[in-house]
Amino acid sequence: MGCTECAILALWKLARSHNDSIHVEYLLNCCEHSPQLFSGLDKQEVLRTVAEYRQQLERVKPLIDRVTMWRNWAIAHLGRKYINDPTSMASLPPIDMVKVEEVFVLLQGTINAYRGYLGASLIRLDEYEGKLAENWEYLMASMEKNSEAAG
Repeated sequence: MGCTECAILALWKLARSHNDSIHVEYLLNCCEHSPQLFSGLDKQEVLRTVAEYRQQLERVKPLIDRVTMWRNWAIAHLGRKYINDPTSMASLPPIDMVKVEEVFVLLQGTINAYRGYLGASLIRLDEYEGKLAENWEYLMASMEKNSEAAG
């Protein structure tokens, strides 16, 4: 289950907007306010790319909200409610891990676009695909087992 938890937490950290952390929106703001960092690129091209990625991130906001809910209630703050009622987690809306993967690809593309503009190497995620699916199946089976034991 650890890999799924890590994936959910990593997605939450990368995609959420929070003043005390570095996240994709923060990086987009830096690019927008400092397009001169990308030598050889037209300022308008940098701003257009920022706008495109912001639109794409806005479309996945419902998934990020759901990931935040899971992070808060089932991963980071597994509270007394769950201890007293293990079935309470079953009321959380499910997370479509295929969509999670798609958001990671979007975030990877966002980060790699600007890494490429800076001449830096690209980030690759393909080695984690199998582990994520395997651990998600484990999580779902564990939840089902808990539900059967409680009911």
